[in-house]
Parts: sequence; structure tokens; C-alpha cells
Amino acid sequence: MNAPRHEAIPGVRLGAIRATRHGRARGARHLARVIGARIFEARLARSMNLWELARRSNILSTEIRNYEAGRRLPPLDRLHRIATSLEIELRELMP
Repeated sequence: MNAPRHEAIPGVRLGAIRATRHGRARGARHLARVIGARIFEARLARSMNLWELARRSNILSTEIRNYEAGRRLPPLDRLHRIATSLEIELRELMP
């Protein structure tokens, strides 16, 4: 018998790659929360307020607030600008 197609990739559950009704993979939601929490923690560790981070990174404060709340996943270029503004390595924000 042939194995089901979703078992062809060891360690990947079918539910992990199924898209939501909004078209994003379910894992993206979790990734946005983790990255957002790390941005928030790094900002607080440097006693930096939201507007200061927005000014330094040249990103709107509302966008940063959405990233920190895990509502949006920041694109890589913005994530890099945030990391540079926080004076940390980009990998420190990645899970």
C-alpha cells in the first residue's frame, strides 16, 4: 500500500501545513506571536518606548504595536531594521 501523501515528509503533520481561511499557514500565527514577544522583551530590556523604536527603525508605531501583539508577521527587511535599532542580532528575534 502507498502511504498517504502527507506522511511523505517525516515529522510534518498535515494540520501544520494546512492554510487557514485567510490563506496563511497556521504556523505563521505562532511565529508572529513568538517574534512579537521577543521584540517587546528586547525593547523593554533597553528601556525604550514604542515611539523611540519607531523613530529609530523608521517604521510606524502602529505597525510595531501589531508586530509585538503577534497580529502581524514582520517582513524580513523590517525585522532587520528593528533588530538594528535595538542593537541586537537578527537571530535573537527568531525562534
